Amino acid sequence: MNTLGQFAEGEIYCRRAIGIDPRRPNAFKNLGIALSGQGNYRAAARAFIAATQANAADGRAFQLLEGLLKQHPELEYEFEDELECCRKAVEAVAQRAAELRPVVQKGWRKTLVLLRLRLQSALRRVKSRLG
Repeated sequence: MNTLGQFAEGEIYCRRAIGIDPRRPNAFKNLGIALSGQGNYRAAARAFIAATQANAADGRAFQLLEGLLKQHPELEYEFEDELECCRKAVEAVAQRAAELRPVVQKGWRKTLVLLRLRLQSALRRVKSRLG
C-alpha cells in the first residue's frame, strides 16, 4: 500500500501485523513509512526507532530515521538520544557481524590451508590405527 501511495490503508495493515507479532521489524518500518507519508513525522520516527530496536542488523529503518530527521530538523532535538542509541546498536551489530565473518582464503593460501588440513586428517587416521 505504501508503494502505491495509499498510506492510510498501509498504516492499517501495518498495525494489524504488529498486533499479530509485535517483534516484526518490517511491520514497524513500514508503519513508519505510512505515517511519514501521512505527515505524522513524530509517530513515524517512533516507528523507525521501534524497528531498529527490534532488529538492529537491518539498518534500513535507521537510515529512514536519519533521513526523516534531516528532512525535519525540528524533530532532531526531540529524538537525538534515541537516534544515538540506534546508531550505536546498528554499529555494534555490524561490528559483531564483521568479527564473525569467516576468513576466506584464495589462491595459493587456500591451497596451503587445504593441504595442512589434509595432512592433519591423515596424521589423525594413522595415530588412530596405531593407537
